[in-house]
Amino acid sequence: MDEIHNNPMSPRSLERSGHITFIDENVLYVWGGYQVKMNITIFCVRQQRELTGDVPSDLTGFCGSFLNGTLYIFAGCDSSGYTNHMFTVDLRSECYVWIRITNTSGKTPSPRKNHSSWVHQDRIIYFGGYGCKTMREVQNGDSSNFTVEDMSWVTRVNLCWGWNNEVYIFDTLTSTWILPQTKGLAPVPRSCHAAAILENKGYISGGVVIDGNLYFSLIFMFRVNSGCSVPMGRTMHSMIATLDGTLFVYGGSGTYTSDLASVADDAWQYNLHTKEWTQMDHQHKDKPRYCYIRKCQQNHLLFVHPWGKQRKRR
Repeated sequence: MDEIHNNPMSPRSLERSGHITFIDENVLYVWGGYQVKMNITIFCVRQQRELTGDVPSDLTGFCGSFLNGTLYIFAGCDSSGYTNHMFTVDLRSECYVWIRITNTSGKTPSPRKNHSSWVHQDRIIYFGGYGCKTMREVQNGDSSNFTVEDMSWVTRVNLCWGWNNEVYIFDTLTSTWILPQTKGLAPVPRSCHAAAILENKGYISGGVVIDGNLYFSLIFMFRVNSGCSVPMGRTMHSMIATLDGTLFVYGGSGTYTSDLASVADDAWQYNLHTKEWTQMDHQHKDKPRYCYIRKCQQNHLLFVHPWGKQRKRR
């Protein structure tokens, strides 16, 4: 991955935030993000590939997942509003051709952005996000699954906006949406949270909930020991799981006080065996960042194109 520093494209052309990145066969791919058009940049071979077909519109808050050589893009927000569209592109083919998946079975999730996803076997699991539902959907659904923020437009467009804690599964082999039954204490509806998967368990932390409050001290899928030091509340951070049973958390936009927002530069690790947080020392405390991308490759963390300024969170 050393060649990433010698990429012939100008640094300005690569600047972005809110994008996705993943590694396949020692090639680092980057797609989408703010300030650039939706494209895929391949760093190792030093080229930008042309995309054809049903190319997704410029999106923010989308969810990207890479599975068996195919990139899946779901939902997000474009110039027309919130979407719940699914796009795929085969990155191991000679030509990159986008396909919009329309012939699906099951109930498609409502339009949303800033949700999260895990990949497990041949399925993609989606959680949470901020988006819109019709009044009928809200009235007929479980009130604990959707927290309404804005009702002012309901009488005009029959829509209301808010956060959800829904779990949806997309079976990539059959193009089927599945709404599974879940048990236990569910996280409160949220968006802009971080997610990681380790073996067959998915973990989430942080995020934004109603009134813009930030949550972080709870990680779901297990019980947190409240007696130990925990990170401050934050959002737009990253979380990645390592094979030794550790969750690594870095950066984000947080609150040191109830009315002062700032970009975090601290790093934490959570031990899944001892259920304890430990703050980590590092050499980059002068580089706070949020809304960035991180990947783990051969026991090294790679951070790509962060932002260091504040943005409104939903």
